[in-house]
Amino acid sequence: MVVDVMKYRIALFALTAIFARNAAAETQPYDFDMLHSRIFFEYEHQGYSTMFGHFRRFSGTLEFDPEDPTASRLDITIPADSIDVFDDELNARLLTDAFFNVAEHPEIRFISTQIVPIDDRRLRVDGSLTMLGVTRPLSLEIVQNKIGVNRQGMQVAGFSGRGGLERAAYGMDFLSSVAGGEVMFRVEVEVSPRSALE
Repeated sequence: MVVDVMKYRIALFALTAIFARNAAAETQPYDFDMLHSRIFFEYEHQGYSTMFGHFRRFSGTLEFDPEDPTASRLDITIPADSIDVFDDELNARLLTDAFFNVAEHPEIRFISTQIVPIDDRRLRVDGSLTMLGVTRPLSLEIVQNKIGVNRQGMQVAGFSGRGGLERAAYGMDFLSSVAGGEVMFRVEVEVSPRSALE
């Protein structure tokens, strides 16, 4: 009987500790270190070559809990006119209503809805992407590269992400059967607690 009571007390203590730890663990806002954060994309041009580009600007926050990354939340906004495919003429064409239509839809936005662990380092980030006024589900596979303190004494978390989309699904169907129907993208970001970057 004494042994059963002791087992009960030990189990109760363990549960209390677990709940206390979970209650103490909270997300906090992390901001992007824009010196070391990039959004790249690539697409095929009629099967002859693979073209590359990036967005020169984006902003947002990551509500992040290093102890439980699945509790985190991601919100990114990209100015559509920051697209750059390394050619001025093509850049200008991409801003028209045949493509990004920046006059009516100046921003692209991704908001996460859940984060699911794949293994010790990889996560799947599910969310919604809004582009050209159309919102559709989108998932990214994220690798948690490193969480630590950099040489300047600042807390840093680094991530690499990959995903893809069909641009016609967002209404950008001009020449989508000829070039760039499927767009693959890569995200490389470093983030730090908001107070560290202020």
